[in-house]
Amino acid sequence: MVSDKPALSEESVWSQRLDGSDHFSCNTEWGPGEVIKYFWQDIFGSTKAGSRVLEIGCGSGQVSFWGAEAGRGLKFVASDKIIAPGGSRFQHPDIRFMGEVAAEQLPFAKDSFELVVSNFAIEYASFDMALSEAARVLAPGGTLILVLHSTDSGITQSSRVAKANHDALVRARVPEQVREAVMLPAEDPSRHNLLQSVCARRQEFSQGAEIFLGIEYFDFAFSLLGDEPPGLNDLDALDQSVTLRLDIATEQSRVALDDDALRQLEQQLQQFGLAGFTSEMTCTYDEKHTEKVAWFGIFNKAPVGA
Repeated sequence: MVSDKPALSEESVWSQRLDGSDHFSCNTEWGPGEVIKYFWQDIFGSTKAGSRVLEIGCGSGQVSFWGAEAGRGLKFVASDKIIAPGGSRFQHPDIRFMGEVAAEQLPFAKDSFELVVSNFAIEYASFDMALSEAARVLAPGGTLILVLHSTDSGITQSSRVAKANHDALVRARVPEQVREAVMLPAEDPSRHNLLQSVCARRQEFSQGAEIFLGIEYFDFAFSLLGDEPPGLNDLDALDQSVTLRLDIATEQSRVALDDDALRQLEQQLQQFGLAGFTSEMTCTYDEKHTEKVAWFGIFNKAPVGA
């Protein structure tokens, strides 16, 4: 059965993911997410009190919230391309959320902010234009801090595996098989056999991956073996969820930076009058297991008269 739902636009994909939700890109209480959390808390904890801060691509607003909670009186503008950024948990009197703001055309005057930050966001924009705009709104003596997807990070590796597994599901027509089974009467032996066949292939497709775009279909198939099969509306919602996750995984893989792209980024910022450094953000689980989380870069704009 082919879905007649229109394709999701880039804006609607991210709006559905973040609008009014508590979502962050990863669990902030453990592993890579905890590393990101501590990174930003350290940054904001040492930022000059009362500074004006712009977050580009704020999503749910978690990063700006960490800054607003740092106790230094920082004043945040949290902007995003999505229509209504800001999750319900992350409202704060020192954060002003602004939606429909493109990183390539920031609606702020020159030299408006002492600190400009972006967490897994600015790389989704056109780099030349977005970096130029970030440099323009940054005040002399100010700092630009970026956390960027890396081609070697666990996040993007998981996205590549997830996309490959989803493509395998599509080739195997698994969603259609599940739909076909749902439409059969509960007492029909063919329904039970078909679902068992689909479920038996779970390991073949997952390849041991914990993050697997198609896994909802298999879990759903198991549930269909019960006495109360869900209706087709539930499957439509499931399709929407998988489509959304696939779009996000595809985008994460597309914008991830390798070493050459990172060097190019540094050169571009130099052309815009910013000097600094980039490095790896890593998560160490034990002496034998260290995972790359992201690139991060810290760049300063020369003060007036320097």
